[in-house]
Amino acid sequence: YMVTVKHPVTGDYRYDSGKRAVETRLGAINFDEGINIMSDHFDSTSGLVSASENTVCRHMEYAGTFGGTVRSIVVHFNKEESNRGKTTDIAVSLGNPCNGMWRKLSFDSSMSLIEN
Repeated sequence: YMVTVKHPVTGDYRYDSGKRAVETRLGAINFDEGINIMSDHFDSTSGLVSASENTVCRHMEYAGTFGGTVRSIVVHFNKEESNRGKTTDIAVSLGNPCNGMWRKLSFDSSMSLIEN
């Protein structure tokens, strides 16, 4: 069923917060900055850095409900490494990325896992 939703909603605010996180880092976004963006707590509704349901790293506990960001992923495609050639690096975090444990994996050009 399609339900009409009156905008703006939390997804719109999270988009604005995420857009700001990317724009403030343009030209300097690397793998670690990607993780920082996913962990960002800027709330576009208040203009403050304060974890909420409106931040990229979503915290629903402040809205009085159970939920929030359940997983995050950052991918760096075709990273050139002198000793390995081109690799794809992936970082995954379960739960809120601000305090989750990030697992980093690297794959060669045939997408075989590179043991670190």
